Amino acid sequence: MKKELEPFSLRIKSLRNQRRLKQSDIAEFLDCTERHYQRIEHGEVNIPLKTLIALADFFGVTTDYLLGYSDKGGPPAQAKRQKVMSYNKKRLTYQDYCDISGEDRCELIDGELYMMETPLMDHVLVSSNLLGVLGNFLAEKPCRILHAPIDVFLFNQADDPESTIECVVEPDLIVLCDPKQIGKRGIFGPPKLVIEILSEVTLKRDREIKFNLYQQAGVAEYWIVNPRNSTIIIFTLENENYYVYDVYTRDEILHSAVFPDLSIELPEIFAEW
Repeated sequence: MKKELEPFSLRIKSLRNQRRLKQSDIAEFLDCTERHYQRIEHGEVNIPLKTLIALADFFGVTTDYLLGYSDKGGPPAQAKRQKVMSYNKKRLTYQDYCDISGEDRCELIDGELYMMETPLMDHVLVSSNLLGVLGNFLAEKPCRILHAPIDVFLFNQADDPESTIECVVEPDLIVLCDPKQIGKRGIFGPPKLVIEILSEVTLKRDREIKFNLYQQAGVAEYWIVNPRNSTIIIFTLENENYYVYDVYTRDEILHSAVFPDLSIELPEIFAEW
């Protein structure tokens, strides 16, 4: 007997509960009222394609899975825990970070260390394509694009003691417009633009932990790129909070809020070669 698939309302509620999110949290992400999101979750309104894509990308699933058309493309298997427990449960600092990391790539967030794995090829290709396109765009401008590995000290200055630094992140790509932020150890203060390319290991970190960090630090624009769904969600900072500026799919032309004259044809970004 063919298995009956769950409808959209059950799937989105299940995904929300798995993430321990309230309806108001998703409403804030979509920049709509909580009541309107409740109607979406209950299947009472037609969902615009961009909203559907944003929800699928947010939960790390395909639109077919979200709509209940297929069991394929569901949430990824639970990735192994990437956080390294603090020694004796104390908050680690940049001094500890330097001692522990060695040749391993890692990030220091709120005094805890997160290991970073070698990215898969879809990640590498998308990153390389974005680097080339944005590099060409910024060639005649006062800003520069930089790529990982590079340490970004979101909340610190170059002369801060290492023992006081508890946050060091390594975004996939950043756009920097102030050369005074460049220090011997990395970049100090928030970049103009940060781009993170999702992987199964970094889903929660990029969508939640680093999302909040970039928002708190004052990064003007944050792109979350999903090679799996070939989508890019752009968040812009307004009144110290991120709002969805737009959601782009692989066949569209991307535009930026902080660089109004930027246009990127996404088939070029998500091309396999």
